[in-house]
Amino acid sequence: MNTYQRQVNIDCRRPGNTPAGGHPATLHGGLRYRDGFDDRSATQALYASAARVLPAVHCTNDVTVPTTLPDRDPRMK
Repeated sequence: MNTYQRQVNIDCRRPGNTPAGGHPATLHGGLRYRDGFDDRSATQALYASAARVLPAVHCTNDVTVPTTLPDRDPRMK
């Protein structure tokens, strides 16, 4: 059985979390799943999780997470 992973990286600027001359912290989130779990469902679950966590992290920049996935392009297989 194969295992797959989806990952989201969010550029979240937070007060006091950037060293002098450094870069803001990037939040990382991931989801592992196995055969039989729809790839689009995994991505949607990851987006929903990120949207729930972001308010508690207090990013100072305007971070948004998509609420829905775009329609699949019928040309892609």
